[in-house]
Amino acid sequence: MSTSQFQVQIDGTLELFQNSILTLFTRPLEMFRAIAQGNALISTLGSNWKPIVGRNIIGSSLVNIPVIYNNQSCSCATTSSCFDSAGFYNNSLTKLYTIKGILLGCLCLESILLSSLSCFYSNSCIFEMINATLLGNPSKPTNCLILITQLYHH
Repeated sequence: MSTSQFQVQIDGTLELFQNSILTLFTRPLEMFRAIAQGNALISTLGSNWKPIVGRNIIGSSLVNIPVIYNNQSCSCATTSSCFDSAGFYNNSLTKLYTIKGILLGCLCLESILLSSLSCFYSNSCIFEMINATLLGNPSKPTNCLILITQLYHH
């Protein structure tokens, strides 16, 4: 067997292996997504459904309201692929700061798969995020702020 034939055979075997691994990884994820979506399983973080107690206190019922993402255009009731950028909000739910590279979705799995986490690899983004929160108050440095400052200056 010549070197070129051997290389072609090895490349074909590697490609077959990569495709089979992708299929073996993707099928359980798709099954989990379908089960969670089809059965309206509520995320522990409340990222897909919000349980609301009815108005009548005595004998009130629990109603599940789907979470809406993408500026009110995507409902977790109809698809699990809705997402929006993560951020910090004030009490009136106005977004004060968007965290770059982090997305939130109906399922935690979707959030992890869609996020690049790029902010955590950028000094400037970390400090912007600190300043966007109460952690960035220079008159009262918190342990977290001190730790992050020490990590980035060493």
